[in-house]
Amino acid sequence: MQTPLPCQRAIRFSELSPQRQILVRLCQRTHFGFIRDLGIIERQPVFNPSPVVLVDLKLDSQDAPRPEIALPEFQLPAEVVRLMDLLDSMVTTTVESLEVRAGIPRRIVFRVSADSPANVDVATEGPEARR
Repeated sequence: MQTPLPCQRAIRFSELSPQRQILVRLCQRTHFGFIRDLGIIERQPVFNPSPVVLVDLKLDSQDAPRPEIALPEFQLPAEVVRLMDLLDSMVTTTVESLEVRAGIPRRIVFRVSADSPANVDVATEGPEARR
């Protein structure tokens, strides 16, 4: 059973760079689905070329959008803070897939160089993180 990682700090939406704010809003608008082929250059998401957005829509129910989508300022959920911390550790890469559930990024698949040991442990916080 996985143990959730504790959020170490509180970050507000206004503290993010404009590119990161766009990523948060894209997750909120996607609501349920995937963001694919998102470039990361100098630790910032790049939207030219645009990533591919796949929306997962249930036809038997209607999900309400995240309440923060209409707010200009709010505290970021722990998952978004962890994503921002992860972006801080990336210089240049491609996010192959970012899974979004209820407007919050939940899982990420990204490229690392096989010959760069510094990148291998980027996604883990220790042995307990993978249990």
